[in-house]
Amino acid sequence: MFAPLAQYSSRGFAEGRRTIRVFTREKAIGLEVFAVDVVDASSEGKRTDFADAAELDAYLWDKLPRCEVVLEEPADIAQAWAFVTCGYQTSNSHTVVYAKEVEAWDSRPSE
Repeated sequence: MFAPLAQYSSRGFAEGRRTIRVFTREKAIGLEVFAVDVVDASSEGKRTDFADAAELDAYLWDKLPRCEVVLEEPADIAQAWAFVTCGYQTSNSHTVVYAKEVEAWDSRPSE
């Protein structure tokens, strides 16, 4: 189901498909892809919790130089999204697509 995310490791694919939409019961969220990384799943862990925006910024600035595709160097991100799927470069690689929120709107039915 999420295999198409692996195509983001190609710069041309990522540049042409920067927008991702996420729909929850409460809202719809527009995201913009800013980087893509292909990682060895056995040696690189995940991190999902940051004390504040400055700690997230430091994490991203450390990670971006190692990413396969960097579409922009984002600044002042309060929350980053990471979508992960199996990669096909090696038997144990995963593709990580990083995105930032650019808009959100109420997705509940109006009464």
